[in-house]
Parts: sequence; C-alpha cells; structure tokens
Amino acid sequence: AGAKTKGNNTKTWDNNAIPTVSDDVMIPDGFTVTLNVTGNIKSIDVQGTSIFEMNTNLNFTDASNIGVDAIVNWSSGALNGNTITLTNLGTINMLGNGSKAINGNTVLNNSGIINIASGGDLQINDGTLNNLASGTIDMQADAGNITWAGGSLHILNNAGTIKRTTTTG
Repeated sequence: AGAKTKGNNTKTWDNNAIPTVSDDVMIPDGFTVTLNVTGNIKSIDVQGTSIFEMNTNLNFTDASNIGVDAIVNWSSGALNGNTITLTNLGTINMLGNGSKAINGNTVLNNSGIINIASGGDLQINDGTLNNLASGTIDMQADAGNITWAGGSLHILNNAGTIKRTTTTG
C-alpha cells in the first residue's frame, strides 16, 4: 500500500479536524503529512518511516520528537517551541533556498542527521541547536549556512560531527 497523506484535509485526521494547540499530534509509521498552513499544536511525534513536509511555521508547547527512521523535509518556516525541546533521532533535510529558523528559545537536540541540502540558511534566532555525540550536521550545498538574524539567544553546541560534503562554498 502507498503512503497515506494527511495535511490540512479535515477528513484525513482521526478526529475529522485539523490539529490545534490542545492536540498532541502523532504521525504513525507510513504516513506523509504536509504542513502547509501555520501549525499550532501541543506536541508532535513523528514515528516509524513517516515523512513530515514542513513548509511553514510550526508552533508547539510541549516536548516533541522525530523518530529514528522518520524524515522531516523542511523547506521553509520556523520552529517555535517557546523554551521547549524538539529531539531529532531521524533525518531532517533542509531543502530549498528559503531560510529556516529556530525561534522562541526553542532547543533542537540532534542525535540523528541534519542535511543542509540547499542554499537556504539555518538561522538560530532565539534558540539552541545541540548537535549531540551521535548527531551529524552535513552541509551539502555550496551555500546554506548556520547563522543568526535577530533575537538574543544564538547557541550552537557541537559534540558530534559537522561536515561539508560539497566541492566549494
């Protein structure tokens, strides 16, 4: 069977409604979910081999997780956790030339892989990126940097691997 898609179609969600700030969102194995309108949720748990397509801002209020075999394709928008942690054990692919941002004192703990695969920067505007011992950040494009723009908290802690797998840049 093919992947099941949810997105902003109310009929594809278990409760026949798009998740809100009071909802814990679980994306089970085998699903593809596209965030194409600003997401305001309690938490997110991307499980199994699911794919989460992030095309705009994701606001969450409780600790959240990306599972070991899960994939997040992040093409634009910001993570806004307001002092909350998002733990990545899977793969985050940063795609497209638009900037992506960590805002709201959000903490992104990476024990998986973050691929900066295009010219769009990862901006740590008000937050922390912890690349933990088992984490890898792979800068795969001639452009596409880790930078900051605004805010007051710009922290990158690295105990893992940061590498560039491109010819120039």
